Amino acid sequence: MALLAGTIAITIIRMRERRIEKEASLKNLIAEYRYDLLASQINPHFLFNSFNVLAALIPKEPAKAGEFLETLSDFYREIVQIKDTDNIPIEKEIFILERYYYLLKQRFGNALLVSIEIPDMKGFLIPFTLQLLLENAVKHNIVSTSKPLNVLVKRQGDFICVKNNIQTKFSSSESTGFGLSSLKERYQQYSPNKFEILNDNHYFEVRIPIIHK
Repeated sequence: MALLAGTIAITIIRMRERRIEKEASLKNLIAEYRYDLLASQINPHFLFNSFNVLAALIPKEPAKAGEFLETLSDFYREIVQIKDTDNIPIEKEIFILERYYYLLKQRFGNALLVSIEIPDMKGFLIPFTLQLLLENAVKHNIVSTSKPLNVLVKRQGDFICVKNNIQTKFSSSESTGFGLSSLKERYQQYSPNKFEILNDNHYFEVRIPIIHK
């Protein structure tokens, strides 16, 4: 009985230690992701391009310049408010994506086309997932009137799929420090479904598992 009791006690202690290690690992991962997220949003290239667009709009279309500045302010306000949140409703994530798309649209016009097909908003996503995937698509592909970049954001069952045509730049811009691997690792902590990255040399697609609380 003493031997059995000792074995059970050791097993419980080891299980507790593994749980503590797992929790610590998850906390470190979340902290690292939030740092990468904030760094990617305070992107000097994005800010520089946004201010260039704003400077061009002010003398020609002051009303539109005011709308652009307001949207830019709202976008960065969301970053500050949500950066410490583990996950947010899909509806909120779509709202952020639409604000970001609006800002890019003023720069690229019809060279960038984003379609959002998510009739069912039930579920949660890690903050800024969709915005970061759109950023990556723009960063790594040609975006021009002769070669428009088409991005489709669509719900398929328990997944949100982000898909774009591939037209790789000869020289991609610098990385913001955010990687798909970091995002993939985060989702593995929250969903039993697999975070998938698909590339057939014609289309690049990321399948994001929806988080259910």
